[in-house]
Amino acid sequence: MDIRGLGYVTLLSSDLVQWRQYASQVLGMMVAGSDDDERLYLKMDERHHRILVEKSTENGFGACGWEVSGKAALEQAVSELERADVQVTRGTEAQARDRKVQELVHFSDPDGNRHELFWGPLQDFARFVSPVGVKGFVTFPGEGEKAIRRFEYGYNSAPQSLVGMWLLSGIASASSVIERRPSACSSARIFWSILSISIFLPLQAITTGIFEKRF
Repeated sequence: MDIRGLGYVTLLSSDLVQWRQYASQVLGMMVAGSDDDERLYLKMDERHHRILVEKSTENGFGACGWEVSGKAALEQAVSELERADVQVTRGTEAQARDRKVQELVHFSDPDGNRHELFWGPLQDFARFVSPVGVKGFVTFPGEGEKAIRRFEYGYNSAPQSLVGMWLLSGIASASSVIERRPSACSSARIFWSILSISIFLPLQAITTGIFEKRF
């Protein structure tokens, strides 16, 4: 499965106004727009958005959007998942439009977390301008990995939570993390363990505990 990187993360929130304030004035992200008070798009780089906050009665994690190179790569990924007895659902045109992508599919991991595979992200060519003066975020895998190597802190020795945050921030791609993990484990087991343990626990802490304490 040729996953190029983590393209976006979606979150669920009952209060988009608080999220807009927190994301723009505390984190320094740029609000790329909202959709009828149902969706809040947060921009970090040249992409239209990296974080999508959707209106919900619940607060927490929504989905991870994993980018593949094109339609052929998406179909290959679907075939691999189905051969592994993973149920894959095709996304609707409306869902793709909301995500600002050409096409997507989604599935759940063993813990029930939602994952989306997509290709063709929207490029809006709008320059990132932080409302609080943040110069930028590291969202390209190559640049982040160079920084990690400068600190001589390889993936194999890094705490699971740190690996997860590298993935969330775009510092490291999913494929590069998998390739650097110990070879004794299969790539499939590594994939699920990284997603289930490394990503979602830190993300839940951010979106629930820290957010609720602040507001």
